[in-house]
Amino acid sequence: MALDPREPDAHYVLGLVAYSLGQTARAEEALRHCLRLSGSHAPAHGLLALVRTRRGHPQEAAALCARAFALSPREPLRVVWHLAQAWAGLALHDYRAALEASQQAMAVNPDFGTAYLTGVAAAQQLGATDEARTWVGFLRERTVFNSRQAVRERLPAAREAAHREQMHQLLELLAAAGLP
Repeated sequence: MALDPREPDAHYVLGLVAYSLGQTARAEEALRHCLRLSGSHAPAHGLLALVRTRRGHPQEAAALCARAFALSPREPLRVVWHLAQAWAGLALHDYRAALEASQQAMAVNPDFGTAYLTGVAAAQQLGATDEARTWVGFLRERTVFNSRQAVRERLPAAREAAHREQMHQLLELLAAAGLP
C-alpha cells in the first residue's frame, strides 16, 4: 500500500488479513475502500458479504454476493461467496438457503472444510441427520475442523456480539450432530 495506495488489491488483502484476525470493522473499512477504488472488484464484494454478516447484517449478503457472481461467475473465490450466503442463511434462520449455499460451496471446492461446517449446522436444523453425520465424518477425517475446539481455534475470532452469537449457534449445532 505504501507503493501505491490506489491499488484495490492491496486494500482487499488488508481486509482479508483483518477479517482473519477477527477485526471485522477494520476489514470492512479496507474492503469498502477497495470498492471505492474499483467497484468491479468481485472478491471484495464477496468478502464484504461475509464481513457484514459477521457484523450482524446478514440481509446484505445476498446483494453483495449477487454482485460478486455477476462480475466474475467463474472466479475460484466464489466458494467464499457461497460460504457468505451460507453464514447469512444460518444467521437469518433460513436453514434451507444455508444448506443450498453450503452444498454449492462444496461443489466448487469439495475440500473446503468450512462449507461442511455450515452444511452440518443447516442439515442438523432441518432434521437431515444422516447428511449432517456424513459431513461430521468428513470434517473429522479430512479437515482441520475435527472437533469443536479446533473450530473455535481456527475460525476468525468472534469479537462482535452478532459474530459471537453465530459461533455459539454453530458450535451447538455441531455438538448436536456429533462433532466432539
